[in-house]
Amino acid sequence: MIGPTGLALGKDNTLYVSDALTNRIVAIPDATIRKDSAGQGREVTKEGLLKRPLAMCWTPGDHLLITNGLNGQVVEVDPATGTQLYAQWVDANKAQTPPGNGDLFGIAMTPDGNGFYYV
Repeated sequence: MIGPTGLALGKDNTLYVSDALTNRIVAIPDATIRKDSAGQGREVTKEGLLKRPLAMCWTPGDHLLITNGLNGQVVEVDPATGTQLYAQWVDANKAQTPPGNGDLFGIAMTPDGNGFYYV
């Protein structure tokens, strides 16, 4: 599926949405109490390390971890600044081109916050 796919609700009631079609993350303020459209939301970050962003989750440090559906990497983003901090290969399966293409669909932090699970 290509388009808005991943969701992560922030402590401040902002909903973050990954948009795989345009390689960006957008923010929708007042998500749970909003009674009108936020349109396309506020762009947080775009392109760079993002390669078809899909699933997202929060880190204990209030950053977003985002799975790339196109290259097997997980990207860490600071949503306060929009800075893409780094990308880590978690699936370098060379059976796909590029390696890991089409493999990362979900992500969750471990209970202790020191790692993450992905599918």
